[in-house]
Amino acid sequence: MMNWKRSIVVTAILLLSCKLFAVEPAKFYAVFSGNSASDINEMITSLEKEETSSLINAYKGALYMKQSSFMKEAKQKIETFKKGRTLLETEINNQPDNAEYRFLRLVVQEKSPPILKYKKDITSDKDLLISHFSELDSFVQKQVINYSRQSKKLDENELQ
Repeated sequence: MMNWKRSIVVTAILLLSCKLFAVEPAKFYAVFSGNSASDINEMITSLEKEETSSLINAYKGALYMKQSSFMKEAKQKIETFKKGRTLLETEINNQPDNAEYRFLRLVVQEKSPPILKYKKDITSDKDLLISHFSELDSFVQKQVINYSRQSKKLDENELQ
């Protein structure tokens, strides 16, 4: 009888842990750093199927904002950008010291056109990212370092 209960508990834990890690950061960052509208659309569709979480919302927000750059109609671009901004900003407001979320916003801000007026937090995001860099998961640290090599605002030497 005890083995049966143990099996159920182990199975439940495995199922829960699989669900918690359903979003693979490597896939997200490959799409986020890429330049494929179809990959972005596929990733958003995949994230929409996931159980809502702070990380899912932050990822979707960043992807929606990037997706807007591929749209042809100005109204649709702005609506999609705002949808993404709302998702990401909500998660940053809920977790202002989350360096990964601030990194996502920094990337979007740096690449967004001036007309969107989405550049006011670049300095604070950069400063927080630098001060919390060592606390990031090693995979995310690599993404930040890779980004810093082409960034005009974030220098790789500042991350040491």
